Amino acid sequence: MKTIKAHSDRVTSLAELKNGWLASSSEDMTIKLWDTSNGQLNNVLKEHTKWVTCLTELNNGQLASGSLDKTIKIWDINKGISLKTLSGHTGKVTGLVQLKNGQLASSSADGTIKLWDLNTGQAVRTLQGHSDSVTCLVELDNGQLASGSLDKTIIIWG
Repeated sequence: MKTIKAHSDRVTSLAELKNGWLASSSEDMTIKLWDTSNGQLNNVLKEHTKWVTCLTELNNGQLASGSLDKTIKIWDINKGISLKTLSGHTGKVTGLVQLKNGQLASSSADGTIKLWDLNTGQAVRTLQGHSDSVTCLVELDNGQLASGSLDKTIIIWG
């Protein structure tokens, strides 16, 4: 067992990265990148202005993070810099998943899901159907997106 004293506040999300690192996010508004073989801290990513709530690694090795600040940031983990900020949600970002078609899906406390073109950083579609915060997302094997909500429903989008 290996314990890492990771953050100055509660840890909110983890993502395993293809390069063998582990990304952790926290209520301390940071993302930290760890070498899991030795527990060494490789980098600290700081640009969100509120808690970082969710993380996902993108197919190209970049990292996406969502936050209570209602934004999504795309990071170059090797350089430790933010490449892009995706804005459009009116509530905190609660979940992220990259779809097989390359788009990024984000869920939010505003009750919507946004589909993002990662090349342009623009939302290309907003999915509405939940009556409360959308808390989680997953892409099913058949390519459909499923979302769960505080409204006690799951929607499988066509």
